[in-house]
Amino acid sequence: MKIEKLVSLVFVSSFLLLSCGKKDRIEKRQVNDFIVESVFKNDTLISSKSINKKTNTLEYDFAYNKKGLITKVNEYYKNGKIKTISTLDKEPYYYLDIGYYLNGNIEHEGSISYIKQTKYRIGWWIFYNKNGTVNSMVEFDNDGKGNEWVVQKKEANAEEKKCSTTAQTIKLNNLK
Repeated sequence: MKIEKLVSLVFVSSFLLLSCGKKDRIEKRQVNDFIVESVFKNDTLISSKSINKKTNTLEYDFAYNKKGLITKVNEYYKNGKIKTISTLDKEPYYYLDIGYYLNGNIEHEGSISYIKQTKYRIGWWIFYNKNGTVNSMVEFDNDGKGNEWVVQKKEANAEEKKCSTTAQTIKLNNLK
């Protein structure tokens, strides 16, 4: 009889624990100057938003895959317009990054890697003027330890409609 009561107690306890599980939910927590809202579906994080506590404006939103990797990051200006969109290109941390001016025109596009929560530019990038014309192309490299440098740069001359090339190595420290 004691075993039957024990089995019944375990069964009822298990049922209560499972029924009280947090499967689909939104969690809010404070991290430094941000309120972070995380959305879970079937106990898996699918998205999150970072809201600046002082200005009450959305600064970032993130989308995640089933493995928990960030697949997309949107960064916003204070007026709510998109500032940058970073989309996962190759797991685990290579992204395509497109930045925008406040007027909505593209400012830059290129590849980045996130290493230890730091953003590093890699490969060829295209930089645009505010009117949407190409300003320059720059090739970046980095050591993944906080150092990034320019390998070569091609500047566009709108009047002559040609690019000039300069090869240079400039150390750019700790870009975020």
